[in-house]
Amino acid sequence: MELWIRSQDKDILVKVDSLLIDDNNNDIYTQCWVGVNLETYTLGKYKTKERALEILDEIQEKILRIGEVSLMVNPLLIEECVYEMPKE
Repeated sequence: MELWIRSQDKDILVKVDSLLIDDNNNDIYTQCWVGVNLETYTLGKYKTKERALEILDEIQEKILRIGEVSLMVNPLLIEECVYEMPKE
């Protein structure tokens, strides 16, 4: 599955493999290989970590919906899934 995200300021459209929250300033960012360089792109800035987590939840829901559609088209496709690590 390919996931493309457009940045909050609309300046970046990037294919992402992972998203992270910077705990220092609640930015959501991704790291992508561009040629031989690992580049970091900030996709959004939020006032609180809770809001940044809400955004990640929304993205996760979108991934799950895409997975459901893929399974309807081809039931053998099970690459779109999300596992949440337990708290304990």
